[in-house]
Amino acid sequence: MFTEPNREVDRVFPHCPASDNAAHDNGATMRQWHKARGWSDVGYRYFIRKSGQLENGRSIEQTPAAQKGNNRGTIAISLYGLDEDMPVLHRGDRGPAVALL
Repeated sequence: MFTEPNREVDRVFPHCPASDNAAHDNGATMRQWHKARGWSDVGYRYFIRKSGQLENGRSIEQTPAAQKGNNRGTIAISLYGLDEDMPVLHRGDRGPAVALL
């Protein structure tokens, strides 16, 4: 599912939306919200649902619209859910996350 972009990428930004509503756990809902704000598409490249299912978002060739002033050279990933039982990636523990890419 991961393809290397033709643009330069030197950072990956994981985001956790501030919702634990099961109806929000999908890329289509996030795309609808972002387009309603006037954006051309959803801001994230990937969505990882609570179930672990991976969904595609914005084209890998497009600069994300996810972190104001820090989008160039990045890939943005939305990790859904606020469940306290979900694993957390701590600073310095990048091995597993990098392996996913």
